[in-house]
Amino acid sequence: MREKRIHNQIDWMSFLFCVLVVGVHSKNSELFSLTQQSGTGAAVVIWFESIVADVLGQIAVPGFFMISGYLFYRNFHFSKLFSKWKSRIFSLLIPYIVWNVLYYAVYCILSAVPALSAVSGIEGVTWSIAGLWDAIVNYTYNPVFWYLYQLLLLVLSAPYLYTALYHPWIGLAAIALMWGAVIAHKQIWLLNADALVYYSTAAYVALHGRKFAESLCGVSGRLAGVGCILVSILPQILTPSFLAPVPLVVLRLGVPVGFWMILKEISLPPAAGWMKSTFFVYAIHFLIVRTMNKLGALFFSGSALGAFLLYIIDIAAVFAIAGICRYVLRRWMPFLWRILSGGR
Repeated sequence: MREKRIHNQIDWMSFLFCVLVVGVHSKNSELFSLTQQSGTGAAVVIWFESIVADVLGQIAVPGFFMISGYLFYRNFHFSKLFSKWKSRIFSLLIPYIVWNVLYYAVYCILSAVPALSAVSGIEGVTWSIAGLWDAIVNYTYNPVFWYLYQLLLLVLSAPYLYTALYHPWIGLAAIALMWGAVIAHKQIWLLNADALVYYSTAAYVALHGRKFAESLCGVSGRLAGVGCILVSILPQILTPSFLAPVPLVVLRLGVPVGFWMILKEISLPPAAGWMKSTFFVYAIHFLIVRTMNKLGALFFSGSALGAFLLYIIDIAAVFAIAGICRYVLRRWMPFLWRILSGGR
């Protein structure tokens, strides 16, 4: 029962983070030329989109890193390393390659057809081995997959991370060093220091604080979650700017933790099947929202109402299209669905 509750909570959190990610990339005020206007309508739309994309959206990808780190190291031991790696080949590496190839193919098609190139603004992209390699290795045509690239590196780093985090005190020292890299604006190997902090903090909790993370605490747990969110926001308001990006990383780390503490105390209904397809939504959403916003800007440029309505429609359309694809592919092309969804 506990396992079912925890995994359902993870499904809900992943869904909420996914909505925020789509909200981040659905931002269209610049495409609609609203930033060049001084009217109240344009200002309201810009403010609303900024709240969703630039404030709430800050916690989305860090939240995904934390979920991934927690799930990887929950019940982890060195004896499970190769089985974990094997499962991530099918859930991360193969979808990473396939989606990058698909995006490259779409860019080539858009670039080759003059009418499509005129609308999309994409030109000069041709199919080649060098281009294909660049698309796969550097996610050149699928920019949102920077997250998946970092996640693959984190999974590959498992022997080193587990060794560093295995002992409670040494693990805390290792995380402190990661914070030092954040302060110094340094990468560790090819890893973004802040991504390493989010992932490793959740991994540390999975190794040493799982009982605390998963136990029910009632009202006190909810209050602690609210407190965690408020405390995480304060540094962003009070800390001098020369200490950046520390306050932002604190915010991105602490707010998902606070949401976790609150949600685990709530009796959530079972997440619907379409809500669990977050990997597929993450992979496909950028193409959908960019296409819709480009087309919308052609017909309604300068319209604050048009930009606002399309922003909302973008988010709904992504999940609707993903749900339809899920139904069709699972029913008639299950193997393809397993690849594109990472087996989720």
